[in-house]
Amino acid sequence: MTAQPPASLPDLLFVSPNICNDMHDCKVKIGDQWASQNLAPIIASMSGSDVMFITMDEHSGDDSGSGGGKIFTICAGPGCTPGGVDDHVYDHYDLLRTVQDLLGLPCLKASCSGTEMSGLLK
Repeated sequence: MTAQPPASLPDLLFVSPNICNDMHDCKVKIGDQWASQNLAPIIASMSGSDVMFITMDEHSGDDSGSGGGKIFTICAGPGCTPGGVDDHVYDHYDLLRTVQDLLGLPCLKASCSGTEMSGLLK
C-alpha cells in the first residue's frame, strides 16, 4: 500500500524505514520500492522552502573507528538547490544544526558548534 502524506505537512516530519526497507537486511530494490511508495508522495506535496534530508547510515570506505566511514545525505524538495553538490564533510551535529536553524530553534549542546549545510539549501 502506498503511504498518503498528510493534507498539510507538519513543521517537522521524521520518517524511518524498518531494517529491511532501509536496505540493511534486504536488497536495494526493496528499499527503492519503499522510498518510491513512501517518500515520493511526501516530496510531491512539498511547497515553498520545504526540504527533506535523506541520510543513509550504511557507509563506504574505511571505518577504523575514527570516523573514517562515509555516508551520504540527499536534500530533496523545493528548498534545496537543484542538482546541488556540497563536498564539505558534515556530521550528525551539522545536520541537527541545519534542522534547528530551518525551524528557528535554539541549538542543542554539541550542535551549537555545528555548521549549517547551507550549500544544499536555496
